[in-house]
Amino acid sequence: MNNEPVSIEKDFDVSPSMDFAQLKRDGVSMTQQLAGDTWTDYNEHDPGVTILEQLCYAISEFGYRASFPIEDLFFSPSGSTELEDPKDILFDPSEILSSNPLTEKDYRKLIIDRVQGVKNAWILAKEQSALGIHVQGIYDVLLQVDEGHLPDRIIREVKALLNEHRNLGEDFDTFRILQPKKIAISADIIINPSIEGETVLSNILFQLYEALSPKIRFFNQEDLRKMGLDLPAVFDGPLPSHGFILDEDLEKSELTLVGRIFQSALIKRISEENGVMQINNFSLQVNDEPVTGETIFLGKGFYPVLDVEKILRGPGGIQIFIGEIPYTLDANATIQQFNLLVAKFKQQFKRVLSLKSPLPEPSILKESIEEYYSIQESFPRIYGISSYGIPGGTTARRRAQAHQLKAYLLLFEQHLLNLLAQLSNSRYLFSLEDKLKKTYFTQLPSSVPDVGRLFETEEGQALALWEKMVGEYDNYTSRRNIFLDHMLARFGESFLDDAYKAINRQVSPHEKDVFEQKIIEAKIQFLKNLVRISRNRGAGFNYEMGPDSGQDWSGFKEKICLLFNIPDAPGKRLCQLANDDRISIGKEGESKKGSTLQFAFSAESENLLPDLLFHGLNPDAYQIVAPAGEKKKFQVLFKMPGAKEGEAILEAGSFTEGEAAVQKLLDFLQEINRLSEGFHILEHVLLRPVDISYSFFLRTDKNLLLQSEFNFKDAFTDRKDFLQLVTTHGTNAKNYTVKKQDDGKFSIHLQEKESGLIAVVPDLLYEETATKAIPDLVKFVKELSEKPKGAGEELIYYQEQEKEGANLPSDPYSLRVSLVLPAWPAKFSSDKFRVLFEEVVKSQAPAHLSLRFFWVGMDEMMEFEEIYYAWKSLKSKQNPVQPLLDNFSYYLLLLLESFENPSEKTTQDQLKNLKKKLKL
Repeated sequence: MNNEPVSIEKDFDVSPSMDFAQLKRDGVSMTQQLAGDTWTDYNEHDPGVTILEQLCYAISEFGYRASFPIEDLFFSPSGSTELEDPKDILFDPSEILSSNPLTEKDYRKLIIDRVQGVKNAWILAKEQSALGIHVQGIYDVLLQVDEGHLPDRIIREVKALLNEHRNLGEDFDTFRILQPKKIAISADIIINPSIEGETVLSNILFQLYEALSPKIRFFNQEDLRKMGLDLPAVFDGPLPSHGFILDEDLEKSELTLVGRIFQSALIKRISEENGVMQINNFSLQVNDEPVTGETIFLGKGFYPVLDVEKILRGPGGIQIFIGEIPYTLDANATIQQFNLLVAKFKQQFKRVLSLKSPLPEPSILKESIEEYYSIQESFPRIYGISSYGIPGGTTARRRAQAHQLKAYLLLFEQHLLNLLAQLSNSRYLFSLEDKLKKTYFTQLPSSVPDVGRLFETEEGQALALWEKMVGEYDNYTSRRNIFLDHMLARFGESFLDDAYKAINRQVSPHEKDVFEQKIIEAKIQFLKNLVRISRNRGAGFNYEMGPDSGQDWSGFKEKICLLFNIPDAPGKRLCQLANDDRISIGKEGESKKGSTLQFAFSAESENLLPDLLFHGLNPDAYQIVAPAGEKKKFQVLFKMPGAKEGEAILEAGSFTEGEAAVQKLLDFLQEINRLSEGFHILEHVLLRPVDISYSFFLRTDKNLLLQSEFNFKDAFTDRKDFLQLVTTHGTNAKNYTVKKQDDGKFSIHLQEKESGLIAVVPDLLYEETATKAIPDLVKFVKELSEKPKGAGEELIYYQEQEKEGANLPSDPYSLRVSLVLPAWPAKFSSDKFRVLFEEVVKSQAPAHLSLRFFWVGMDEMMEFEEIYYAWKSLKSKQNPVQPLLDNFSYYLLLLLESFENPSEKTTQDQLKNLKKKLKL
């Protein structure tokens, strides 16, 4: 029993704000400095010292409340408040600390955790795509699947999951499910007679099961905290749904280890099982074939699976002995116990984690933080300023003196009241509350005795006066920006710097305060989305979601848009102005028929539109005049900087009508500027050719080449289908037709109504030659069909279709990302803005990616968007039309090259040919 006495420390550190004695000493010292020559009595009985003591006591109370736990200051409930209780002061650890998968292990955890039926998964980096094209940033996905799950469903779900979490500049090329090889064990095992044989053997089987295919354990948050992991380590990586997975478990099941079996390791596992005394005659079979040697390699694409049935019921297997006496084993009971051990592990897949941390539980109300007890209640009664009033007989002079003292003390008390109001409302300064329009808070001195007699106005109006007075010192926009910058800095983020603000103010018609408010709104919007954009800051878009789905969104793009306050959305097209009929541009000298709905401009160059969007936002650029001799007509003139005189852009019936029209134009240009702001991100790895198509052909004994179109996907398995089509329909001469080619030669087409075109014999010089060749073809196919099944396959050859974009001299796909931006919006037309934008984007992008920026005009953007959205629509299909998708991908590559080198003739010729081929 601990008999150590309980004691209170004699000396302990106290915050200066709570140290009454120190506060009083500092107050006296300051008074001596300021009024030492006129005030010489600093003893306790002096009224000045009494006032100082009361104020010091009140300050110590404020220091005490300022030291309340953060859950009391930020989360204490409020009985009544003009603002809602903020819920976004602090982010939940599971939200703000987790991230999109980044490493190979992250992706493995994601697949194993999210896709039911996947026992293990591997992500393998490769440098050649399935077509043999050199590409970095692509991966193969290998899966180990539990029995009883459909492979097609597994691959479909895994592919959708990975596309949803795909990183910028990366893609997954092929998906493959490993095939099992059955492993059987033969051995004579002597066990301890005190332990049941079925229990020993079921445990042995489970140990072998785990040795051949190491289990991926699932943990909850509490398990990891008990292991000593802090919150950042717990939530490092993707947020799990069913359980946290340790890196060490993944390392034990690396693909190189799964494909190898060490016999000594299996023997060691068995010998270490409780109850096992001796192992004799150990041997191992793979797919019923005996193997020897210490290390057994299963081969690429295979994984081991324990053949429990053969071990228990097949010839050989594991025999249990007690001494030299064979043990009569109950195989059914052994299998049941083994299945229970396996199920105990598997049930973790069905348990959904609860990761949200509970909100802090405050111990007090918000009103208790700002509650104030007037110091006037603590003064000696002789002062006459407490609720008890003036003791004894009173005179008008005595009452006036008491009220003068109360008014004097009110100056000090109001400061304390404001401090408490500021403390209780500090939660809003660190919140994302849109309704917050002040950063200084105040409250009425209602606890001051008889305070109503000190006001010249009604007590109900007094708070409004206090708010107004305090508000005069509240530089809201500056202070609110400071608080928001502080919150951004807590998460390692920064927003718009002074250079960006200056650039935006150059092209913004707003006053400085209005612009600062816009910045506040942008920062709040950024912080509200911080969890998502922080988690997905390096993520690409999910190309399986079409451009009209509303979910086609890149985390990286979203962050850039929020940083620059760009109003973007999935599927947004930037060429809004091109089809707007509210403005027209003609050649200089053409007649103008402008109205209040349409403004007519003229220009010799194509640069008018960007200049108009930039300079047209300035109200001083417009002038409303009445032409000489006209009294009922007015003209709206627009003058570009540097122009000698203004250009008439609109006719109005009155001066007022002209003013209204100018305001409409300003609003319209502001709207168009905002709608035109944005950009498109093009990940080059997604533009690589992906259509693998083969053509099969047969050469007859008369040297005729019977060739299919490029519509087969597998060079070996699909040849059976081709042979089946040829032998089924090629024995009927009616299925053959002779057709003239574009080059004047002739070809023979083998086709059938339902099957369509099956094969072609091309490039025959004469029609007569083609007609006479048909009987030979029929004879050849009949002989082929009479051969034993599969015998004709060795005569079939194949050719892989050549891909445009597959054999380029340099690699245009690996680790490259291009941004296509409009050059015409006012903000985007500034060279300073472009430099700033490119620097910020480079700083936010993954360091291994090479970025290119293309600032293009409206015509170029219209062409790009037409192809880009058509490509995205094709890309989103589960089975996209080919080779159409690959042709659109190559078209986008050529467009980028034409943006970079507009005068390059080769590129322009290729674009023309491809445009003709695609019928654009």
